[in-house]
Amino acid sequence: MLVVCSANICRSPMAEHLLRARSGLDVASAGTAALVGRPIDSASAHALRELGIDAGDHVARQLGPALVDAADLVLTATLRHRAEVIADSPTATSKTFTIREFARLAASTRLTRPALIAALHSRREPPRPALDDIGDPFAAPYTQMRACAAQLSAAVDDIVKALDR
Repeated sequence: MLVVCSANICRSPMAEHLLRARSGLDVASAGTAALVGRPIDSASAHALRELGIDAGDHVARQLGPALVDAADLVLTATLRHRAEVIADSPTATSKTFTIREFARLAASTRLTRPALIAALHSRREPPRPALDDIGDPFAAPYTQMRACAAQLSAAVDDIVKALDR
């Protein structure tokens, strides 16, 4: 599984660590405009610690087709990130969702993991940024970082429940 945001220092590493901690799955993250080599943003790391998760030694990396090709599922922070992934890797269309979109669709089905990703692609709805996007909390007041972490945490819980079926 691959999680994607812009710089790979806030949203995608938080989602990566939440997913890994709660599911035990192999999860990676990358950025469409990564601040390559930088650690997770300190406020993001703090928000994760408040949820009981250590970000470890995260290092930001740039998204590339090889990472997308290797992933069975690509989850993005926003619809714009989803579009960027698909533009660079058109064959990834059926396995690329925003985090909130995948969580919402997965919560509404009882399918098991092998059929889940393909079925959810066929149930995709028109883009709804208010429901699908997770805003960028970088350099915003800490309350926004905490709200971002809460959105990610709720989405991850729904995703893990669906993947555990």
